[in-house]
Amino acid sequence: TMCIRLAHEMSHCYFGLLLGESDWSEQWLSEGFADYTEERIFFRANGISPVDQENRSRLTSFIRYRTLKNDMENTEDFFHLLKQPTISQPQTPVPATSSAASSTPESSSSPSISQSVPIPAASPFVARGLEPSFHQIHYLKGYFLLRTLALNCGVQEFDMFLGKYVSHFRDQLLTGKDALNFYFSVFPHLKTATFNTEILFNKWIGSSSFSAELNQDIIRLFSDPQHKNPLITQIDEALNVIKTADALSIAKRKEEAVPMLCQLGVSITRDWVSDQMCLMLERINEGSALSSWTLDWLDRMLHFDIRNADIRHRWCEIAIKFKHFVAFDQVERLLVEDRAMGLYIFGELLNGNTKERILAKKVYEIVSVYQDPQVKIKMSKMASDAHLFKN
Repeated sequence: TMCIRLAHEMSHCYFGLLLGESDWSEQWLSEGFADYTEERIFFRANGISPVDQENRSRLTSFIRYRTLKNDMENTEDFFHLLKQPTISQPQTPVPATSSAASSTPESSSSPSISQSVPIPAASPFVARGLEPSFHQIHYLKGYFLLRTLALNCGVQEFDMFLGKYVSHFRDQLLTGKDALNFYFSVFPHLKTATFNTEILFNKWIGSSSFSAELNQDIIRLFSDPQHKNPLITQIDEALNVIKTADALSIAKRKEEAVPMLCQLGVSITRDWVSDQMCLMLERINEGSALSSWTLDWLDRMLHFDIRNADIRHRWCEIAIKFKHFVAFDQVERLLVEDRAMGLYIFGELLNGNTKERILAKKVYEIVSVYQDPQVKIKMSKMASDAHLFKN
């Protein structure tokens, strides 16, 4: 995961620094491109074969689709746009006799969603920048748009296109339409009545809806009815083993369950990529409760405490949901060491029982001293709304 993070930030040397968006609401031109190219850099650096690249890309796309779908279902339509409409603030009329006033017009009240941020008269503003929201929509919709473009022209060809794109727009600020127009200038044969700049802009960038058509377009990026992704198959098989072992433990046949879980642990540690473990834990969290005995054995076999933050986050969600209190030291560690990632888990603790709220209060007092200001404001509001410090 650290390699992926580094690849993402390296991508910003091009997408965000060497060239950037002229309208800050089009963050997908930096973040969507970085999300797409991080994977390409990672594959090249690690010598991943073309077949494995496709399987891993489809697995990553599936996980990101689940995140995007959840984010769009739990945020206002306003945040689903990859390009926000520009709103200009009207100028306040000034007396013609006042030369000083005419040279420095007064600002009227802003029509923005945040009245606390002063906006210069008649200047456009980016609403998302005034009211930050913790979601990944502009990352993920941008990623899926670029993956759509890549699969239409060919992944290798799209790699070459990215080089031309950077060279063409170097040291410039551009719009989403500029990027799409350049794509079709490089691949003019792909332009049709149903696949062109205006169609793609209206469907992906300028629309707040998660239409059935858009949903199907994204699903096709990772789902192939003719070829089951072997990485997904391994997850399905592992979940069946875990379910069987859990049933055996409940039936007081733990001696039969232990070898199954040990063999599974060896297989996962040896053969799996981290995204597989993330998806497996997500599906465990969505399923029926597992016994504490089974959860304890999974922790022993898979050593969640030394995994990357993405895996530990999902494991901590399970520990809270299923009241697996022996793993709460790992929950505390995640909240202290990976603070921004832990906001959702902090909220779950606030809504939990007394033991969970005590942990939430302990963590808040630890991290509030050196927390990022933006995250601290969010945590403080969450704690206040939950009456965490009520006597």
